[in-house]
Amino acid sequence: MAIYNNREVWIIGPTAMSTTPEQLTVRYKDGTQENVPTAGIRFTEDEKKTLIKTYPSKFDGVSTISEDDITAVRVGVAPAYDPDYKVQAETQARAKIQQEETAKRTEQARKEADERLKKELSASPKDVFVAPAEKVKK
Repeated sequence: MAIYNNREVWIIGPTAMSTTPEQLTVRYKDGTQENVPTAGIRFTEDEKKTLIKTYPSKFDGVSTISEDDITAVRVGVAPAYDPDYKVQAETQARAKIQQEETAKRTEQARKEADERLKKELSASPKDVFVAPAEKVKK
């Protein structure tokens, strides 16, 4: 079992008509088959050894996948090597920092508003100017 585009696939073998870059025919769980470039497939260690044994020096540089990543794909989570996973983690980290910064600025604004309100409330009645009633136009 290998992984291609975050889906489990079984390797059938090299494509007969393929040239460089090497292509393999893979079968998905639903039975459909597709010819895909070898560079896009991540193999288990056992599959890699079998490919190297069957086709010497042809598949030495193929990518492998860990058991944790296979489990992640099986349960529907993007594996750690997936760039979307990294983008999601970076976005979450950025959102957390933004929330912290927003909370800090909001707290500072709240303190300033409290100080202004206290000044207004603690001002003596003499300090507050009130217009005489006869001069106020209605």
